[in-house]
Amino acid sequence: MSVSAAPSPPRPALLAAMLDHLVVPPGESARLTTDPTTVSLVSPEIRHTDDVDEFRAWLCPPDDPLASGRVPFPRHLLPTRSWQHGASFRHEELTARDREDLRRAANCYLFGPRALVAEYRAALTHCYAPFAAAFYHVRRLEISAGAHLSVDGHPAVVRAEELSIRRTGQLRPRTAFRLDVGHLRCDRDGSTVGTSTKEQ
Repeated sequence: MSVSAAPSPPRPALLAAMLDHLVVPPGESARLTTDPTTVSLVSPEIRHTDDVDEFRAWLCPPDDPLASGRVPFPRHLLPTRSWQHGASFRHEELTARDREDLRRAANCYLFGPRALVAEYRAALTHCYAPFAAAFYHVRRLEISAGAHLSVDGHPAVVRAEELSIRRTGQLRPRTAFRLDVGHLRCDRDGSTVGTSTKEQ
């Protein structure tokens, strides 16, 4: 695994006086992103690994009910057949069905009970490695009333000691997304934390 910094210049209007207390002001929109053409509210720490199990550990909490098998994984989201091409293959030789089965296997391996698609492990590594994730670290993060904070780009891990989402504020994940928060406060009347997009 390697670690590299991906600096992004902050937009002053979106930052509170202390760097460890970030505020998205009322009615404003901000992003946590690895898109080099725009500004991220927090500069991400980009981590890389060739190990799909380490990548899974970054994105999937160990007590997740779907990953642990406490909640059944939907059968219609599993690959349609056993993997046919071994651990080494040329991408241009894959059929549309092969690619769809790889995508389904990746979703199950990363966010579901990976034992169901264990035979795909080597193929997933061959197809997708090296894996990359963006880590965002902040002590206190506040999304004000009517404000939006989107998370996009690389699969993301957002870690905050405290997250406050005020009335009608929204946290909008647009990529595979893990939120680790010590204390979460959501006001009533429409503040929301969106659903993760769990796709590789």
